[in-house]
Amino acid sequence: MNTVKTKYGIIQGVVENGYTIFKGIPYAKPPIGELRFKPPQEPESWNGVFYADTFPPACMQTPPPEDDFYYKEFNTPVNFNEDSLYLNVWTPAKSAADMLPVAVWLYGGALLSGYCAEKEFDGAEYAKRGVILVTVNYRLGLFGFMCHPWLAEENNGHCGNYGVLDQLAALKWVEENIKIFGGDPDNITLFGQSSGSLTSQTLMLSPLSKGLFNKCILQSGAGYDNGFCKNRKQEEYYDIGEKAVELSGVKSLAELRKVPADRLLEISNELIGYACSLDKGLGYEPVIDNYLLVGDSEHNLKVGNFPDIPIILGSTANDICTPEGKTIPMEESRLHNGCINWCKHQIELGYTPSYVYYFDHKLPGDDSGAFHSSELWYMFGTLDRCWRPFTDNDRRLSEKMLDYWCNFIKTGNPNGDGLEEWTAWDIENKSVMLF
Repeated sequence: MNTVKTKYGIIQGVVENGYTIFKGIPYAKPPIGELRFKPPQEPESWNGVFYADTFPPACMQTPPPEDDFYYKEFNTPVNFNEDSLYLNVWTPAKSAADMLPVAVWLYGGALLSGYCAEKEFDGAEYAKRGVILVTVNYRLGLFGFMCHPWLAEENNGHCGNYGVLDQLAALKWVEENIKIFGGDPDNITLFGQSSGSLTSQTLMLSPLSKGLFNKCILQSGAGYDNGFCKNRKQEEYYDIGEKAVELSGVKSLAELRKVPADRLLEISNELIGYACSLDKGLGYEPVIDNYLLVGDSEHNLKVGNFPDIPIILGSTANDICTPEGKTIPMEESRLHNGCINWCKHQIELGYTPSYVYYFDHKLPGDDSGAFHSSELWYMFGTLDRCWRPFTDNDRRLSEKMLDYWCNFIKTGNPNGDGLEEWTAWDIENKSVMLF
């Protein structure tokens, strides 16, 4: 299968070894000009064939400096563009009738950076295991999360959350079109890491996402009572929006939409320090807008305002909120405790028990250990793209994680032939899978 007819037109992909990849499919109109700082709009249809043979540009962001740890680890040369709402599909399907399980991936990057085609992401190993992988671009920084009275006034009182609304639009696109790629629209797993995990959890709590996915994998970001689930009202971020207007020197929303994207990116970066000075994190995060997010996430979690679906969640031994360069006992990890709190709360609610993992494998090549994001090389099976001197032991661990992830995506249970039994966490067994 290398040509499909979607709702919007014919798409031709690139045939690889046992699968087809469709790169850079538009799932929304370009959020430029009059559509800047607006919820994503349905894409236009096209005539002829759309050749999906090139990965799209990344959303507007500033790459880390070359001496940054994550630059060395994950740097992917790419252009940045405000016109960036595209997704990629890897499918092993032979026909639209195959009805394969689907996984939709949301990248991390503190809602300031990230890209749907980073070199550590790839769908080849998922396709090999009979899973369709979709990776999604979504707006970041000021472009994705600006709050301002001007924006609320023109949008029925709602503003902010544009980046998460992009993710929602991508999920709707998948629901409407994935069957043509051989996917089952009733068997979709949402998964992400770091801020991609946090926004996956936000989407779980949103009344707008009902029925768009039926499983979740939450890596290094989500959980319960871990300090990351508090949300402020959109009005509490108006001061950051007002500062953006001041720095841009405009007098109206129409003028703001004409500010060059590069200048707006400079302002977005300048506002990070300002937000920190106001004790508002990095300044860009999901807000309570009474549309996408109704009420605080922690309260919604507490009262069970989210679907009862199968979930895997976990963290790494040297994750965020652990002392740099040190490995602490698992029980002292803030993110790990958030995962355990999640499981306890699931049981209190009478929900399906969740599966917990803890990635404590020290990566070879330096003394960084199991750092935040280190598991990505393994659960995507892309070790050969990394500079590190991986061994056969690393490759076996990668195969194991891929098998667990893909089994879960297929059935909601990670277990399968030849794998060590992974038991869902409960009060009695307190089972945590160590990788």
